[in-house]
Amino acid sequence: MTKIDNNTRIQTLKRMLSVAKKLVENESNEIFELAHHIADNVLSKICMLVGQEQNRDDLVYENGQRRRTKAFNVLYEGILEKFFPNVPKYDEIIKNYHRERNTYHHDLISLDFSIRKPSAINYIKCVEDIMQKVGYLGENEAIEPYTFNTLIQDRDVPQKKQIAQKFKKLYNRLASRDPKHVIIDVRTLLDDIGKIDLGRVLKMDYIPDSKERMMLIEHSKWNLSIKTGSSQHLRLIKYVNGDSQAYDFEIPNQNEDILNEFLDLIRDRCKEHGIF
Repeated sequence: MTKIDNNTRIQTLKRMLSVAKKLVENESNEIFELAHHIADNVLSKICMLVGQEQNRDDLVYENGQRRRTKAFNVLYEGILEKFFPNVPKYDEIIKNYHRERNTYHHDLISLDFSIRKPSAINYIKCVEDIMQKVGYLGENEAIEPYTFNTLIQDRDVPQKKQIAQKFKKLYNRLASRDPKHVIIDVRTLLDDIGKIDLGRVLKMDYIPDSKERMMLIEHSKWNLSIKTGSSQHLRLIKYVNGDSQAYDFEIPNQNEDILNEFLDLIRDRCKEHGIF
């Protein structure tokens, strides 16, 4: 199983850690302790995914028909430390974070004391660093705290209309085929929508791969590549059976079928959320 095959799962782990980052901002013990718990769960699942990517299910599961996963420390030491020696050592750092989670999760005494907030913050940062070390986060990619009030909700009609307007502007700008200022316009519109709603509505990742390159990606299918700096371009790349075809927004009359198919995809996915 490759990292591309696991992309949906990786995106879920990113969202989980994003939620943890938001929860840990809260001053209530009951809430920021949940952030610590989520970080621990994300780290456990990172171990399992890495094990599968290495085709080593024997390191993930105990013997038996129920395919029970191995203990947390066995997963971490037997998988992450084995394949990524640069991650923190279990006995030196991770053990203490996990022990706090165990007490919180398994012991009634947790109702009488609290995980310290700095510990929860540090554990989340530690897990985020590990995600970068194993390649689940780009070199310059950071997980932002989950923004609950940007979710599209029927009960928040004004906000839903505002998000709908943003997607319509993006659609109309792409459909215009006007090459003038198109790189700045499209990048600004994508930034304004934000990667959470782009992921939720379009089911695509918005990735700032570097300071001069951004990508709106549906892995192995589409890549809207935006490059700024001295060498600029805005290209829509379609992948089919290992081959790639491109629509260049600076040559608007070539390969228009690629752009039209992408626009149809945007429209259909927006319709699912009542935007078009």
